[in-house]
Amino acid sequence: MFFFRNLDEKTRRIMLEELEMDIDKRTLYISERLNGDGKKEYPNLLREAIESGNEQTLANSLKDMFNEKELRKNKSVKIPRNANIILAEGEFNKFYIRAICIRALEEGKKLRIYRAKEVKKPRNESNAKIGEFITDPQKLLSCLRDNNFECLQEMVPTGPNSGLSVELVD
Repeated sequence: MFFFRNLDEKTRRIMLEELEMDIDKRTLYISERLNGDGKKEYPNLLREAIESGNEQTLANSLKDMFNEKELRKNKSVKIPRNANIILAEGEFNKFYIRAICIRALEEGKKLRIYRAKEVKKPRNESNAKIGEFITDPQKLLSCLRDNNFECLQEMVPTGPNSGLSVELVD
């Protein structure tokens, strides 16, 4: 379970604004692993988690909304049983970080990387980032809005199970 240090009503409101912007622009990430019902329901389930839940409530609501298999390198392979958790954690954290970037810019605060979720095998590159400051919140926000993973890798190691997020500091 993630511990989002700045998840309050203001952050949730901004997360919702960011979600609605993605929906309006048709840029909301919808995993190809989701089945038909999952793809249809995902935006509303994400909205509900942002309004009053967290990454766990989103993962629980997505539990039966994945295909059994996916095509990878021209082979049909089973989708991992924890696909709902991977998607929920990544996407909830993404919208949380976007909101925190906006707050940092509006409130004149700094952003610092921290471990928001304990992981069994933390990556060395993730551990090295803990405690670092994000010097350009606008750039991080743009990377997240554009789903620019190369840009993100420079700033915050991402990917399944990194367990990293950002916090506001004075």
